[in-house]
Amino acid sequence: SVDLLDSSDAMLDLARKDAKTEALADRMSFCRGDANRLSAAYQPCSFDVVVCHNLLEYLDDPFAVLRGLRRLLKSNAMVSLLVRNRFGEVVKSAIKGHNLELAKAALSADAVIDSLYGQPVRVFNPDDLHSMLERGGLEVIAERGVRVLSDYLTCDASKDEDYRRLFDFELLLGAQPQFTAVARYTQIIARPVCRSDVEREP
Repeated sequence: SVDLLDSSDAMLDLARKDAKTEALADRMSFCRGDANRLSAAYQPCSFDVVVCHNLLEYLDDPFAVLRGLRRLLKSNAMVSLLVRNRFGEVVKSAIKGHNLELAKAALSADAVIDSLYGQPVRVFNPDDLHSMLERGGLEVIAERGVRVLSDYLTCDASKDEDYRRLFDFELLLGAQPQFTAVARYTQIIARPVCRSDVEREP
């Protein structure tokens, strides 16, 4: 079974509709809740896999949420994280935005302006992200770059062959550290570790 947590009723309604369309609704549960209060929604060691994509960028304290996720994982479980890569934003500003000053500022920025919503969104330095995961009791076992070139190439998504070629190329590039370093997003697969020096929540 799959548990879906979201703070938005509208998003949960969309998820229910999609799950019903795909005949998956009976295998899913939908919970309205706050990622900052995971302990109120779930018991410790509840999940084999946790997917946390495009969430940490929008939180005031992403480390606190990581600690909460860590408590939800069984000992042999895994978590998949997807976050905006700071250096991908540098490349985007320079190539897509044609703004070298903005690209230079992004080198050290903690946040950038989201082009869709016009609001600040956090970006992550890969080294800082690894350190945060380690302090939170999570060990990185795999890392990939996501959207290395797709934002800068013209692709007719309605043409299956064009989309497939780009998708396959992205998979090839995202598996290589050189391109992961400048991808728009970083995906990390991590697992819990048992250590006495893991930071505990007060």
